Amino acid sequence: MLYTKRKEDIEKALEWLRSSEVCFDDGSFASIRRGPMITTVIYYLQHHLGYKDGVSLEELKAFLYCMLLSEINKWEKTVKAIAWCPIEQTLEEISGHVIKVHNGKFIVDPEKVVGNSGIPPYWRALEPVVLSAKKICNDILNPPNERIEKLLSQPPQSLQKDPEMEEYLSRIRYEINHETPSRLEKNRKDQPSFENKPMPKVWSRQNDLKKFVKPEGITAQEVLREYSDPDILRDIEKAYEIAWQKEKLLYGEGYIKFLVSMAEYYLEEHSMRLRSELARLLDEIFGSNTRKKAAEYYIKAARIATEISLIYFPKLNYPEEAEKYLKLAVDLEEKAIELGFTPEYHSITLNNLGTHYYETNRPREALRVLKKALKYASTPDEKGLILHNLALTYADLGMKTEAVESMVKSICIHYAAQHDFGDVSLYDDGINRIIEMTGDPNTDIQALRIALDFIGGNLNATEAVEYLQRINTSKWPLSKALLRALTDGDVSLPDSVSECKKLLENVTKAREHTARRSMGVKD
Repeated sequence: MLYTKRKEDIEKALEWLRSSEVCFDDGSFASIRRGPMITTVIYYLQHHLGYKDGVSLEELKAFLYCMLLSEINKWEKTVKAIAWCPIEQTLEEISGHVIKVHNGKFIVDPEKVVGNSGIPPYWRALEPVVLSAKKICNDILNPPNERIEKLLSQPPQSLQKDPEMEEYLSRIRYEINHETPSRLEKNRKDQPSFENKPMPKVWSRQNDLKKFVKPEGITAQEVLREYSDPDILRDIEKAYEIAWQKEKLLYGEGYIKFLVSMAEYYLEEHSMRLRSELARLLDEIFGSNTRKKAAEYYIKAARIATEISLIYFPKLNYPEEAEKYLKLAVDLEEKAIELGFTPEYHSITLNNLGTHYYETNRPREALRVLKKALKYASTPDEKGLILHNLALTYADLGMKTEAVESMVKSICIHYAAQHDFGDVSLYDDGINRIIEMTGDPNTDIQALRIALDFIGGNLNATEAVEYLQRINTSKWPLSKALLRALTDGDVSLPDSVSECKKLLENVTKAREHTARRSMGVKD
């Protein structure tokens, strides 16, 4: 029983809603409507949720609690009108007329509640709330998954403006809106209805989009089995984009499903074109447009999957859900690559998955994916980012040499692309993390710091040389190259640290500048 399971939360929630422990009928709208509203709720429980023998006080309070959760993000709450006074007081006031009490349960006389309209009082206002509450109560008692169980175990006040709760309620509202009309309303079979007239199968954009744009998704193939005009697909795609932008977690999976089906639709078109000798010849000359479109849809679906993953983790802290979408994004982009079209930021998609593995304590999986990401990196920014993450992964695995080399390359790439002169504070975090993780301050990562300090004027040449001599230059190539540059002005670099060319050039410039100043020569 829900009340037994959540008694403390339920009583606190009802106390939070009501104005006072005892209230009086002052003739206001809020005061007058609480009786009829609570009668309608009992009527609904009794006649449509299986409480045929009546509703106990505890059962009623539990359902009102679920009603509160269904309206938790609304400023004006319908349930607040019901709980405006203590529930016990309201029930006592209305018992004996439309409500009777038998064996501790409240029973509604339907003939006295349902009017000529066939529906009980305030049903229009209460219907969406009680239908949502029904689903919420069921999810509390029988959680569909751990995420929902954890969400609904929180007190109502903490769920206000919670994005995950809003996404959950949006899904419930969608399910309700797509169910059959209310069973509480009478069927008007004797009245002519335009809706009952047969309609031709033509595209009615406003009506049919609602049918197709749904969280679970639909495929292009399913649409075309019902409508023959492929232009319809563009309308559905636009509608999905709008729905997804408003509620990303609710419509994300369905949107991806539709986009993937569009890719498959164009692949099928491509296969059909290959069967035509003329079409095949034109494709060889001008390139395959349908093949390219298929790849573009795979890439677009991958972008949606990536955005969803970033909502689940770190924002909502659901790493398992995030990983599912990160893997999906990689798989979808690989389908585009198989078609001959490499996504512009495929390296970043791989980097996102690799970083996720690292952040969830799986450095070996991270290493495999990040090394693959580096192969696809095409810009200095991409290479610098991936090398930074590789450095941390190598360090986590105890691979000191690789960790140092990767971080040195990452910082040198960023330095060359962004800065003419060094500022060691920009790179302190990366340098310090590698020193801390490897436990060795005398490596090329320290040589890098010395170079930046020298360029920035924090060290003179003598001090820089002294610090560099503490490092084993036979093992660490950047240290050796810097030592030569400071002593002989030699700017040659081995291939293993070629990314540090700009850094070394600035070390030499700073050395020459210092030498001229010491001789009294002005720049």
